Formats: sequence, C-alpha cells, structure tokens
Amino acid sequence: MKNAYKIIIASLATLWAACSNDSSTAGATTESNSAQANNLTEEQIALLEKSFYTLVDSTKALINTDSHSFDSLAQVITEQPILTPSPEATAIMKLWSPFTTKADTSFYHRSRDNRWTCDVTAFSQESGATLRQQYDASPFNDAGQRNISSGSFSTRIVEVDSVPVIMKTVGLSSYWGYGVTCAEFLEQFKDSCSASNGIFKDFGDGCNGSSLNLACSMFIPENMDVEKAAEIFTDNFLNECKEDSIRYAPNNDERFGLFGCESHSGPDENGEYYFYTTCRPEDADPSLDSLCKDWQLGLTQTIDDYHEQFATFKKLDGTHLYTYEHPYLEFADNYTYESLVAYNTFPSAKVANTYREEGVYHLPDSLLKVFFPTVAESPTALKVLEKKNETYYIIVIKDTGAKGHFLRSIGDDNIRITDIVKSGDSCPEDTTVHYSTYLVRGAANWDIVEKPITRDTYESPLWNCDDPESLEQIEPYGEWVYPYGVI
Repeated sequence: MKNAYKIIIASLATLWAACSNDSSTAGATTESNSAQANNLTEEQIALLEKSFYTLVDSTKALINTDSHSFDSLAQVITEQPILTPSPEATAIMKLWSPFTTKADTSFYHRSRDNRWTCDVTAFSQESGATLRQQYDASPFNDAGQRNISSGSFSTRIVEVDSVPVIMKTVGLSSYWGYGVTCAEFLEQFKDSCSASNGIFKDFGDGCNGSSLNLACSMFIPENMDVEKAAEIFTDNFLNECKEDSIRYAPNNDERFGLFGCESHSGPDENGEYYFYTTCRPEDADPSLDSLCKDWQLGLTQTIDDYHEQFATFKKLDGTHLYTYEHPYLEFADNYTYESLVAYNTFPSAKVANTYREEGVYHLPDSLLKVFFPTVAESPTALKVLEKKNETYYIIVIKDTGAKGHFLRSIGDDNIRITDIVKSGDSCPEDTTVHYSTYLVRGAANWDIVEKPITRDTYESPLWNCDDPESLEQIEPYGEWVYPYGVI
C-alpha cells in the first residue's frame, strides 16, 4: 500500500505538466484502458467504471444563461423551456465543471506579459480543486477579436458504493500549459492514469477534436486522509500556476500592455437583452506595468464579487442548473460603471469627520489612502487622473441598520442608489448607524457635488435572517475595488 501511495502522490504532482496546442495530432481511443489496470480485480475495475457514471455520464447539471428576460427567479424556474441535451453534451459540461457546491478558496495568477492567466479554486465540501488557464495566442486582430485558448483541469474525490475514488478530469480544453503538444499532454495523462493503476476514458476524439475531454478514475489508498488529499490537489495546482507564471514572464510583446475591460449589459431599444465586453489597451508606463499587475493579482475583494453576493441566483432543479442575474440590480448606464472605482466602509480617522454627512464630496488626493487604502496601493491610482484630467469624488451614504448598496446611476438629475436589506421573519431590530462611501472619478468641473442622492430598497432573498448560512456568506462592508477603475 505504501508503494501505491507513492505512485499516486507522484502522479498528482506531475499530471498537469504544461503542454501547448497541436491539433494536428492523432486522437486517443474512446474506450477505457481496463486492460492496462493489471493489478485490479474484476470487481475493482467494475467499481472504477461505475465512478464515471457517478461523476460524468449521469450528470444532472446544465448551465442556462438565456434567462435575462424574466422578471423573477420563480419565472425562470417555472417558465423557462425545458432543455434536454444529449448525454454526451452533459458529460462534457461536467468535465469542464464537476463541482456543484460553492468554492471556498480561490487563487489567481497572471503572467507579466498579461497574455496568460491561471486560477485555482478549491471545493472543500467535495474534496477537490479546479485549475483553469487562459492564453491569448495573439493580440487583437483587424476585426478586434482575440485568439484565446483555455483549459480546465479538476481533481476530486467521490464515493462509489462507500469507497473513495479519485477522479481527474480535463474538460473543454484547447490549451494545456507551457511547452509541449496536445499529443504529448494526452499521452502523459494516459500514462499517469496507468501508473496510478487507474481507468482512463476519452469523451471526445483526442487531439482530433476541438478540445480535450478526458477522465481518469483511481482508488485512493486506504491510509490516505481524504481532507489531506484534497489539500494536495490544491497545492499541486497552485505550484503549477506559479511555475508557469515565471515561464511566461520573459515573453514581452509591445503590442500587449494593460487592458481595461468593461462589461455592458441591459435591454436594448427593442427590449432584447444584450451582454458584451470591450477591452482597450492602455498607454501604461512600462516601469509601472508589472507593479500594477501585481496589485491587481493581490485583490481579494472586487466590485463584481460584491455584486454577485446579492444579484446572482443559482437554482438546481432536477436536471437543470439555472443561473440568473437580477435585472433590477444592474447598472442603468455605462458611464456610471466606467466612473466607479471602489466601495468601502467609512473610515474612523478623525480627518474624515468633515465628510460624515450623507452627500457628495470632492476627495483630495491626500485623503485617498484614508478612505480607500487598497486603491491607494495601486501605482496608477493617481496617475490615471493626470492622464485623463480627472479627479476623485466620494458619495457618502448613512444607514440605520446594516445594508448593502448598489450604485445604480449618476444621471442628469440625481444619483440613484439601491439599499440591499435582509429578508426573512426572524430579523431582529437593528438601530446601529453605519456610513459607507463610493469612490468615483470624473472631470474636475463635474457637477456631481450638486446632485441629490435618491435611494430605494431591495429585499434580498439571498441575505435571509431565517438562513444563518446565507448571513455568513454576505459581506456588506469592507473595501471592494473595480480593478480597471485605476488604470
């Protein structure tokens, strides 16, 4: 058993060795390699074969994003057309994302040339982790498009007839890391599976297909702790991200700089829902380029994360997983989103007392660190103002009782803010006073200071006093930053 333990640990450490794309190579067999598992009994082989159906073939999750035209989550669940994808389609989706619980830990890496990203997400409830990589093979082409390849790799432990089984998956992957071909990665995956006395399956057509969709099933040693194994999965993925980020660092391309990306969504003039993202190169100071990227990678709380707490609903209903973003909590105009920099709890420093009244104020550069210390750590926090001849303003909000906030719009007549309050019948009376503030940037002669603040209320079903777990998942205060607001 000790030898088996060493084999599995070694294979975990080497399984995801980086490779590069070569779609011209031959494909792998779609049959499992049961014959290679020479040290397994027929019963063990049958159990490992069964594990594929537990995790992959019989998946019950399908992400449906075409739900924005509905006014409520209830309508999405009850009125959305039932989709019945083929078993092959659902299997491949599960290979890309084999987890159904919420991630509890995430790590993010980016290469210094800004062309490669790698993130690792741990799922402790399901004893596993996912590594996702994305690579820009070329800068913007004449049509304004980018050639982006990506890869998704997961390892988790499932129970099959009360026996723990390690499942490794590769899903919808057209990029596998740094340095070798698709065929080499595929062969390495198969060899690693065989060395671990496991069963291999190819759910696609090897490197002949548009992406790799693979899985390997193997037994976990009897003396291996499941929780410890899950930590090993995460650590190995993290080490790979770190190693690849160094490999890419020397690859400098003057056509790639910092990119400011903005997402736009909402109903168009015909009432149809739209969503698109635009990215624009920024003329960043090369000496600050890597420093600013390091700052971005160090962010743990972003505005998008803050919004997701209140506005993104997920519902697993039988055979379908629905995701739904509440349209009431979306930005009313793109200008507001482009102006937004950060949101934070009001500081306790005495120097800030001058601003302790609800309203809009010009924020001197000298007080940026007092109100928004994370923003102030960005090397370009003030340089972007010089470049665009802008200045910072703060919108101060006063609450009785804990609330979340959405900056809806900065319009001609007013500033619209939606207060997010808790739902449920067991909410205690809360008379505590809280101050929060938004950081926005705009022209020095902007008339924002004269605009009144208009507030309305949204009762969040995701922040429910009757569900203690939901209360723990919401963080209505603290500093949340829009990364591209300061470049």
